[in-house]
Amino acid sequence: MNVAVVTAAMCSGARGGAEALYAGLVGAVRAAGHDVSALEIPIDESNFESVLASYARCYDVDASAFDVVISTKAPTYMVRHPHHVSYLLHTLRVFYDRFDAEYGAANETLRQQRHLIHQLDKAALSPARIRGHFANGRTTFERLYEADSWWRHVPFKALHHPPALDGFRPPRRGEYVLLPGRLHRWKRAALVVRAFRRLKHDIPLFIAGTDNVCADDVGERSSREAITIPAAKAMRTAYTIVVLRVDIEPPTRVPGFQAAAAPSRPRRGPLRSY
Repeated sequence: MNVAVVTAAMCSGARGGAEALYAGLVGAVRAAGHDVSALEIPIDESNFESVLASYARCYDVDASAFDVVISTKAPTYMVRHPHHVSYLLHTLRVFYDRFDAEYGAANETLRQQRHLIHQLDKAALSPARIRGHFANGRTTFERLYEADSWWRHVPFKALHHPPALDGFRPPRRGEYVLLPGRLHRWKRAALVVRAFRRLKHDIPLFIAGTDNVCADDVGERSSREAITIPAAKAMRTAYTIVVLRVDIEPPTRVPGFQAAAAPSRPRRGPLRSY
């Protein structure tokens, strides 16, 4: 079969786990013996007008040359095709579970914007136009359940993707736990910190990643140190990583890690979906 994986190419230039998943998905479909192409659709979330234009851009994609299309995160599922499979990474969360936290007592304009996005998403992801509904985890569609009971009639199935890394070695018991990922407050690293503070054993926790990290997000007693993981070379990516050392007295250098300069804090955009 000739398969298209429809992906969101963020106009902001932001790249993260979604892009790694796209590459893995394309590779897996190709390894299964199919012809596959990645259709990258420019997505702009800088303001609401640009968000709507991105929805329209995905809707207007001509995918008629393909036997099957696989959509991913918002709003790629707007694509039209008789054999459309959705592998949902997330909707625009700022209009779902993050709405109250981001906008508080939102005005009528924001509430109308949220309503419009919800209506577009329901129409696009309706079982009447999607052959299969998958998501990268239960949390993805449970957020939709919480937003509107309408979503409960959509037959979502959780399909967990494997990590892009290989060559893992068994950890040494009690050495430390590493939580890698982009350090944004929506990623809930603070939840892991709160869980670790309930442990009865003193196990070092290292939270590593890039983005606009704030020590307040993980607790006042966290300390900040920038490091580089040489093993990242195996991923053909140069990482500068901020590590929050949580409530422990770790060695001055984590085994196998090397000191480096901390990245500058990027400006936060008005509409980041994550």
